[in-house]
Amino acid sequence: MRITAGDHEGRIGFVKNSAWLMDDSHETVVDGPPPGYEVMIREDPESAPGNKREIVPTEALRRTTREETLEVLGLQTRFESVWDACERWAQTLLWWHQDTHPEVWPTENPDGRAPVVTALMTAALFDTVRQRGLDEPDDGSSVHLAPLLPMADTLGRPYRGSQ
Repeated sequence: MRITAGDHEGRIGFVKNSAWLMDDSHETVVDGPPPGYEVMIREDPESAPGNKREIVPTEALRRTTREETLEVLGLQTRFESVWDACERWAQTLLWWHQDTHPEVWPTENPDGRAPVVTALMTAALFDTVRQRGLDEPDDGSSVHLAPLLPMADTLGRPYRGSQ
């Protein structure tokens, strides 16, 4: 949710719970809908890493778009082209694989194969994206919707050369 007023105006947070008000004696919940929500606000990593919980009034919250939410999480959602988006995804998948399965990567010059593997994965993912009609819009913002199994199947097929 985007916070539209108050001390955290302009920030994006994630709603955790409804925030019910208690009476002055703190024994009874005040009648009516919750006047606000407990929101986890992502701190500026440069000044104070981590998250902070705040109670934000209902009227100060607006639903964010998918792109706004992904950008807050540090994920790029728009690219120069669909190919660039496929290449970024392929690089990220490769880094994940190198990190989780280091035993299958050569110990000397482990990045030596990386450019070739990335190029093959990019091409296979691009093919999958095009077959699924996910190449629109042309900024690559739909590439993340592509399933990975067809890409893996493409990579596992024998090369038949130009037909």
